[in-house]
Amino acid sequence: MLPKITLYYDVVSPYSWIAFETLLRYQQKKYFDLTLKPFFLGGVMKATSNRAPAMVAAKGAHLVKDLDFSSKYYGMNIVHPKDFFEMAIKNGTLQTQRFLVALQKEKEEYLIPASREFWTRLWSKQETGHSIDDIIAVGKKIGLSEDLIKKLIEKTSSFEVKDLIKKNTDEAINDGAFGAPWIKVEREDGQSHSFFGSDRMPQICYFIDKPFIGSLASNEIKSKI
Repeated sequence: MLPKITLYYDVVSPYSWIAFETLLRYQQKKYFDLTLKPFFLGGVMKATSNRAPAMVAAKGAHLVKDLDFSSKYYGMNIVHPKDFFEMAIKNGTLQTQRFLVALQKEKEEYLIPASREFWTRLWSKQETGHSIDDIIAVGKKIGLSEDLIKKLIEKTSSFEVKDLIKKNTDEAINDGAFGAPWIKVEREDGQSHSFFGSDRMPQICYFIDKPFIGSLASNEIKSKI
């Protein structure tokens, strides 16, 4: 029996992307079983009276540098949106997250490539990811049929999907979440601990008594800074 990890994430968050890729890499090493739960970060922020780091001047300035460095360390291609406010606040990702929830319920095997493709659009290609056209483009890119894409888009306005994403969001909030990524770790002995952020693999490995072996990126930075 392996430890269980649940990742609560929203594709509006680049740090959720980093956590997503890192956890998937460690999952391949048989460190734990991983469950993915798309939630609505906007709902978490509102419930906890939190503010996006990019909306605080000093944090926003640091975030740019930090993401550039993290992109290299984790072997990813993270590029800042042309207009973060428009992407994250004006457009938002509620429709996108509902689509991911609907997709997970209908065809869970497509959740990983779909999530990755939305992140790539928002945080690598400087494209949009909130509109119906964006969702259709992602669906086609990952190999979904037109009929299934249409069905899933229709489901995003259903009570079932709205209730599911609310359940995921409330679950994270009740566990103490105030942002994303939120990572809940449950050991084989029943003890659990939750972590916030994309850089918590060393502590997660310590908690589950496994060796931390870096970012597992092919171009991981080896030198100390």
